[in-house]
Amino acid sequence: MQPDFYVDTHMSSEYSCRLLSSWSAEDAAFSPTFQQGKNATAFTALRGSVGLKTLTLPLHFFGKTAAEAVEQKSRFLAVLLNGIHALQMPDGFLYRAALESFGKAEAITPDGTILSCEFTLQGQRCRHLQTHTLPAGGGTLYIEGTHPSMDCRLTVRVSKAASSYNMAGTLWQNVSAGDVLVLDGLNKLMTKNGANAVLANNATGWPKLHPGANVLSAPDALTVEYYPVFL
Repeated sequence: MQPDFYVDTHMSSEYSCRLLSSWSAEDAAFSPTFQQGKNATAFTALRGSVGLKTLTLPLHFFGKTAAEAVEQKSRFLAVLLNGIHALQMPDGFLYRAALESFGKAEAITPDGTILSCEFTLQGQRCRHLQTHTLPAGGGTLYIEGTHPSMDCRLTVRVSKAASSYNMAGTLWQNVSAGDVLVLDGLNKLMTKNGANAVLANNATGWPKLHPGANVLSAPDALTVEYYPVFL
């Protein structure tokens, strides 16, 4: 058995379950792209794409009765069914993952008070959310993680009205003092004072960070939030 793990803010023991030592986090799939001319010997290695990790969780659920063990397994499953979750695992990493499948629960004791069930999730290995604020005018931010391209959330509060406002390379139109502009690559949202603002700027994609030094600029203090993702 492994030590307790966490699903969001809930300890696994809250579901009367224990993680087996055979749990695993497989390496993400990598899909390279190559370019080679006809009848040529030279070729170019283009940037490939990195997929998600497969997280396999074999669990034992315990109950005073067989019905209670089934209920605990059902409670755990109900949590995983909805959206992306933060799983703090015994290897010291956080995994942001979503349920892909789960196996049939099987009793491993004659009275059915211990059930075995395996859950498979897809996700990323990371650290907890990092928040940094660059001063007005911008600066250099050193990014943790090893993934070549990490989504982030950028936020500014406008100090002075302007017809055009350059926020880390994205131009916003007609901003007023006090406006809060958000480019949220984590949740895929663009907002101005909390309202949808997709048509209020010229963004053609979501802000990205790469490992190491990143230079970002904005007329006002720029808050950067991201998860350091590790391959």
